[in-house]
Amino acid sequence: MISTIIWNNYHITYVSECGFDALQKFKDFFEKIQKNETGDWKLVGHHDVPETAGPEYTWIISSDSEMGGGIQRVVFKHAVKKKRWNIERAVRGLFARGSSLIRRIESARKKGFHVPMRIFLFAEKYNYGIVQERFLIAEHIDGIDLRPMWRDHKEKVWETVLSMHKYKLGWGGDPNMGNFLLVKDGTLRAIDLGFNRPSWIARGKDLYCLKWLYEISDGRFRFNVLAAKIQNSN
Repeated sequence: MISTIIWNNYHITYVSECGFDALQKFKDFFEKIQKNETGDWKLVGHHDVPETAGPEYTWIISSDSEMGGGIQRVVFKHAVKKKRWNIERAVRGLFARGSSLIRRIESARKKGFHVPMRIFLFAEKYNYGIVQERFLIAEHIDGIDLRPMWRDHKEKVWETVLSMHKYKLGWGGDPNMGNFLLVKDGTLRAIDLGFNRPSWIARGKDLYCLKWLYEISDGRFRFNVLAAKIQNSN
């Protein structure tokens, strides 16, 4: 079940049946950030480009005991958006909602598709409808970064991307090898998904990216891949 509330001016969408209280966890994490008490969290990612974006932090947070549902570690991310305003970014920002992504991932899971990283909660603050700040709590996947070994898993990558598209999930034209983790059973898990539902041309961009950058393809002709190629050349 997916629930939504507004708290401290954040629009929060969360999975209320995920094995632990995601909303309360967010409030606890938020309080620690306000008090600068994040020393016991493992910082695994940080970048800050003041001219175009803002600070973004990614932590892995471990619990001494299970949070619930067998979950002991989660990924917690905080991003501040400071991109310079233009019409294209404004239009995209109006539709880039974490709530939509959560719903599509949960819908896929109900149908037995567990490839995408599960996101338990999104908290977003808007300015004139455009996301200015975002928090998320997500599943921690115990997997291996595919980047050093992607050439051994080309077919899996291609099939994974096609499967993601069937469930209205994708990367908006940037499915790089850092977006995949190889897990113990030999399958791939997908991370860092695009927020928007992938359009016909966006799906073509995903496939064109694989073909152009990594020479990964099944050899079939697809009009949306051709359209992506033409658009990319302009």
